[in-house]
Parts: sequence; C-alpha cells; structure tokens
Amino acid sequence: MTESTLDPQVSAFMSDILSDESSDFSRALLDRAVPYIWDFSSDPVVIRHTARKADPAWLELARSRFHVFFRRSTPAETLLYVAQSASDEDLPRAEEVLHCQGLLQVVFDQVTIGARARSETEIRITVRERECLRWCAEGKTSDEIAIILSLSTHTVNHYLISATKKLNAVNRMHAITTAVRLGILDINSVL
Repeated sequence: MTESTLDPQVSAFMSDILSDESSDFSRALLDRAVPYIWDFSSDPVVIRHTARKADPAWLELARSRFHVFFRRSTPAETLLYVAQSASDEDLPRAEEVLHCQGLLQVVFDQVTIGARARSETEIRITVRERECLRWCAEGKTSDEIAIILSLSTHTVNHYLISATKKLNAVNRMHAITTAVRLGILDINSVL
C-alpha cells in the first residue's frame, strides 16, 4: 500500500515507478542503505512518461529533485519518505541529511509498531520462548541456553524458531529487536 500527500495522479505514477524494475528509483532502493538524491528527470521511466505526456504540472514535477529516505522493516516491506525540492536549490549538508534520517527512523518505528498492533492479534509468546529470547539477547548460544534452562539444545532451538515465526522476524536478532519494540521482552530485567 502506498500512502502519499501528493496529487493522486502523481502518487499513482510514483507507485508505477516503484513497481517498474527498470527505473533508477527502484534499483537504488535495492542497492543503497543511506539517504540519497533521486534526479527525477533523468530516470528512464520518467523520460518515457514525459515523452508521452506534456502536462504542465508533470513537466514542473520533472524539474524537481527528490531526497529519498527509507528503511527496510522486513524483507517484504520498505517504508519510504520522499521529499521534493527544486533542482536549483542548494543541496543540504551531510549532517542535515543524517539528522533527518535519524528523525525519520523514529517516525518509521512508530508507523511500523502501530501497523503491527492494528493488523495483528496479540502475539502470544510463551514463557519458555521469552526466556530463550532473553538469554539469546544476552549473547548466549543455544547450547548455553540449554544448560541454563535444563533443556535440550533441540528444544531451545524449537522455542527460538517458534518465537521468531510468531514475531514475523527473519532471524533471532530481528526477533529480539521486534519483541523489545513491542514490549514483549524486557532486556533490562534481572535474569
């Protein structure tokens, strides 16, 4: 789902660009991990579209430059914030861009947590799953957790895999981070 404060036509076009793998914009999202500037008018998909349409509003948009901030929340979901500026404006300093990126990470975290809370029923992590996640957060291996909790290594791995699936995470560290963000796991509590 794409949410935008742009004109509906422009918003629809941005969705098309995101879904078109030949666009510079789509390729950059796969390759980059830091904010970047997207030159709208030089993107091949934009050039093809501009050649077909000579709408004055579109041509004005084509003279823009965009600052793209993003965060991959899961392998299947990418949150984006795209800010538009005129192509003749001065570029922001690196410190300003990184400051904006930091602020947006906080916003993205709130959006992600809010969306998960609305879309998912309460995640039910068992006491044992929570214990295994907590010890894993302390840097313990499955073998070490098995000794601490008097379980087999196989059982510990089962609990960690189960918790990871329930939290829709891609690995143990992602599961721990998600559990902490959702308030399911308190890493500051006494073990």
